[in-house]
Amino acid sequence: MKRYYRTGDLAKYNRDHEFVFIGRADAQVKVRGFRVELAEIEGLLMQNEAIQAAAVTLDNATQQLAAFVVLRAGKTVDRAVVAKQLRLLLPYYMIPSTLDEISELPMTSSQKIDRKRLPAPKTPLSFSKDRNIIQPSTQLEKAMVKVIAKNIGRDDISMDDHFFNDLGGHSLLAAIVVSEMREQKMFENMSVVDVYKFPVLSDLAKELEGKRPSADEKKEERDIYKVPTLQYYLCSLCQGISLIFLTLLFGLEWLGPFFVYSYFYSADYGMVNSIYISLLSYFLILPSLTVFSILFKWIVIGRIRPGKYKLWGSYYFRFWIVGKVTAICPVIYFTGTSIMNWFMRFMGAKVGNNTYINTSAIDAFDLVKIGDNVSICTDTHLRGYTIEDGWLKIGTIELEDNAFVGTRCCLAHNSKMCKNSSIEDLTLIPEGTTIPANENWGGSPPRKIGVNEKKETIKLWSPKFTLLSLASVFIIPLITMVAFYLVCWQWLTSIMFPTSGILHG
Repeated sequence: MKRYYRTGDLAKYNRDHEFVFIGRADAQVKVRGFRVELAEIEGLLMQNEAIQAAAVTLDNATQQLAAFVVLRAGKTVDRAVVAKQLRLLLPYYMIPSTLDEISELPMTSSQKIDRKRLPAPKTPLSFSKDRNIIQPSTQLEKAMVKVIAKNIGRDDISMDDHFFNDLGGHSLLAAIVVSEMREQKMFENMSVVDVYKFPVLSDLAKELEGKRPSADEKKEERDIYKVPTLQYYLCSLCQGISLIFLTLLFGLEWLGPFFVYSYFYSADYGMVNSIYISLLSYFLILPSLTVFSILFKWIVIGRIRPGKYKLWGSYYFRFWIVGKVTAICPVIYFTGTSIMNWFMRFMGAKVGNNTYINTSAIDAFDLVKIGDNVSICTDTHLRGYTIEDGWLKIGTIELEDNAFVGTRCCLAHNSKMCKNSSIEDLTLIPEGTTIPANENWGGSPPRKIGVNEKKETIKLWSPKFTLLSLASVFIIPLITMVAFYLVCWQWLTSIMFPTSGILHG
């Protein structure tokens, strides 16, 4: 009688009904954020009749998967067939970049694959001794191939190679290659998008030739403001002093009721009356902070106007502190309710009817114009400003009627969405971009991906819902404070009036 154990190993029966060890069932590695089961790749490799054994590991030098195979006697592996099978059955991040033939797999004392002793990967997956390598001919092609070869550790690059399929490229490698290439003047107009649009090197070279700046092309001079040292330290000093005020304002919401309770309790108002007054103060704090932030904005900076202002200057400081005070205000509680629409109007924004705003990432309120039936989803940024070249640059953001903004999008200043236009989740709208009416855009950089049909709208807000929102924002938080006082009351009574018992002999 034989006994078997659940060791987590993968095995199979051969024709003689013997166990053939394949590998560990839990051999996982993390490749560019994805969990990869190495045994799954090894199993697919061993489906090839020429391969007797296989091992896959993560090459720490390149952060790419490397495959090693042991061939059966008298057999040769067709790399093109293996590559085609892997690309057909596996996602791109699970396809090994290299495939090397070795005589035997290194094993541990327990007869398991010792991946640490595998040799360094050398041969690309699609390598063929018979293939014709097309050498780069132009100056641009040579410079491009030189950068790519440096980052992938190969010198057998052909101009008809596919950056992803043949060279084992991936998103991170594409970003690194483009970043290094852009250091040269001939590639300064290149972007990562070019690599995805033209993954074959010859096509990419043609595209870059068209983008290559001409010799007589004058580079736009940047208006860089060099901040005086005294101005920098003076603004920093004012910000440091302001942090004391901001910290007190931030702590007011939670510490205020306790200070109120302590004051009235020490003034002999009694515990119960002190609790009532403390709860009343907590109820008044959130509306008071809201009104205070609105008044503070209009008093300190007034109406925000478009333009560029010196970094670390007086206007920058006022813009900064108004933003911090607004963030301390419970504006985040207003998002997704009709209260947010009214708050933005009080802050100077132009907001239409039946509009849904589920974000608080807004700073230049006066320059935001939102039409009717507009939807702005969670965590979208409508900051309306950027800091560049020593300047605080502020501009307008306009969303016309029936516009839709997806989750976690970003609209830069001086951008506009026309009627019935929309952008998908995680879309970045750069400065000066206008999305035409009835068009759907997406991506970063954004591009047109569809056309919107005109749809009927429904009434979003009602007086009942507004009252419910006010209750949710300003009244329901009292429940937490009441619960806290009840717990404290129970604890105090247990100390002041302990239970006593009489022992009977």
